[in-house]
Amino acid sequence: MKIDVGDSYIINGNGYPKPVFDKYLDNIRKGRAQLGSGRITTFTGFESTHHDGITLRAFFDQSSQNEIAERIVKPIKQLAEESNVEIYSSNLWTPHISVADLRMNSDTTQNRDGTFENVASDPEVDSSLESLADMSVTFDTLIPGSAITLAASSIPDQIISVREAIKSVIERNEMKSKDFNNITHTTVARVAYVSPDSSTNVLGRGIHQLHIALVRNPIIAKIGFAELKTNEQFEKDNEWLLMAAVRANKRSH
Repeated sequence: MKIDVGDSYIINGNGYPKPVFDKYLDNIRKGRAQLGSGRITTFTGFESTHHDGITLRAFFDQSSQNEIAERIVKPIKQLAEESNVEIYSSNLWTPHISVADLRMNSDTTQNRDGTFENVASDPEVDSSLESLADMSVTFDTLIPGSAITLAASSIPDQIISVREAIKSVIERNEMKSKDFNNITHTTVARVAYVSPDSSTNVLGRGIHQLHIALVRNPIIAKIGFAELKTNEQFEKDNEWLLMAAVRANKRSH
């Protein structure tokens, strides 16, 4: 069964667990409304609490990165140029899936290094990192909006198990967790700047066509390795080009 979501925004209803389907459907509707109206929240940097986080990320192997770049990122960049919308594409960071994001509370932020060492040395973390290597993820959904994301209707068992295991790490270290329930995704682009001459609706329609092609022919991406770092360290190691582009964009606009 295929489900019509306003203006023929089709997502494949087969195999979606209901909570996943509901979340993706809501995100698609919100993203389409943003692009249709031009009321986009542009990316100006990570949220203020971002550096209070420790993230477990799964990184794609080179072949999968190449396929995502060719089939998704390259066409989005072309659409953005045609729409006069400035974007940051994922060549500015290392493409990945955020499997778990642990957040420090007001007490643990006083000892960031100690908290990270406790988390990193937890046996659950080691086994989680090992279990994610060589995993495959089938991306069959493209979600529009201020952040454009590839998502998987079927969340791999390894990711579900790791997220469950990390709950005990969170409890032992008196931390909080960012909500990644019912979603597995990778961000492929972020909207950087929208001018009065931009046509975000054209961008939205183009993303819709890419999405339909993805439903018919999903991307099966393989994980090369998984890593745990503080968000601050990931920003320095894997996202410094993005942050440099953000600073340059602020100066130019």
